[in-house]
Amino acid sequence: MPFGSGRRACPGISFALQMTLLTLASFLHSFDVTTRGNAPVDMTGSVGFTNMKLTPLDVLVKPRLSPHLYE
Repeated sequence: MPFGSGRRACPGISFALQMTLLTLASFLHSFDVTTRGNAPVDMTGSVGFTNMKLTPLDVLVKPRLSPHLYE
């Protein structure tokens, strides 16, 4: 467990989980994420403790707003 548990649990766990959610929401709000040619994503995973994808995730990330607004 990365944050521990019980008496020795990390006091920042609730903050870390909130920041993770906020960061992901901000990313998805700011960018369009698509695959090349709108192909379906292959979600085949490996068998094991970490369950990694067998194929790399190849996506295109494009800002939703015009580039001059980021200057």
